[in-house]
Amino acid sequence: MKTLAYSFYGLNDSVQRIVGGMLPVALLLGRLYVAWVFFKAGLTKIDDWGTTLFLFEEEYSVPLLSPEIAAFLATFGELVFPVLLVIGLFSLVSSLGLFVINIVAVISLEMIAPAAELYHVVWGLILMALAMCGPGLLSLDKLVGNRLRRAGPVYPLAYSVFTLASTLFAEYALFIPEELSRRKLVVPIVNLNTFDELGDLANRHEWLLLDFWAPWCAPCKVMNPVMEQFSEFNEDTAVIKVDVDQKHDIAAKFGVRAIPTLVLLRRDQFMGQETGSKSLKDLASWIDGLKQKVSQLA
Repeated sequence: MKTLAYSFYGLNDSVQRIVGGMLPVALLLGRLYVAWVFFKAGLTKIDDWGTTLFLFEEEYSVPLLSPEIAAFLATFGELVFPVLLVIGLFSLVSSLGLFVINIVAVISLEMIAPAAELYHVVWGLILMALAMCGPGLLSLDKLVGNRLRRAGPVYPLAYSVFTLASTLFAEYALFIPEELSRRKLVVPIVNLNTFDELGDLANRHEWLLLDFWAPWCAPCKVMNPVMEQFSEFNEDTAVIKVDVDQKHDIAAKFGVRAIPTLVLLRRDQFMGQETGSKSLKDLASWIDGLKQKVSQLA
């Protein structure tokens, strides 16, 4: 009986040693997985900042923060913390930061699908495990920590100062979106009242971009910040909004049957038409393509 017990405990110790040897690899895989998930989300946000701001204003109810600050803070965290987590530097701050972002993402939505909620639970458990266990042997934190312990009190102080400086920089950077949001549009967006007004606008602007929309149209609301950003950075193109509920005749002249619809004119010449919402990148690419065709024919 004793021999069987000793054999069992011996086997248990062997399994524990094997599992303990695999722990650094498991922690690294956990870091890579959650870093990929959140970094990809951050890239999506920054790729179409206008839509991101709209979603934080209309869909996400982040407590205590304005939509602009919440959007920037989430994007900043999703782009910076995953990079630090992958290399294993400031892992405690990074894992806890992403853990907070993960929780806020769940509570800020009024409705969330059960499958999506399950994913958030899994990510939260991985991040909590990383915060409690540390990044493991395969990390810069482990390397830096060993050197700090051998270097004496000066280097830990420098390490702490660098951490504090990084935090202060992040806090300062949070005010950038507010400053950007205060910039006035270079070419104000015009609400078209009559068809004859197009002639006056064509005399002042070479390119006219008509945005056919309606107040009840959700995709049209998504396009609002995109059109504002496009107007801000394209001085040669006047953005003109046409409410199809109020201006049926203008919509009929351009054959608009669905919204949002975008129509590009060069002076009074029709150049192209697109239906459906677009990101700022896709909108600029579409218009630049039409303008290049005109320049090639000239």
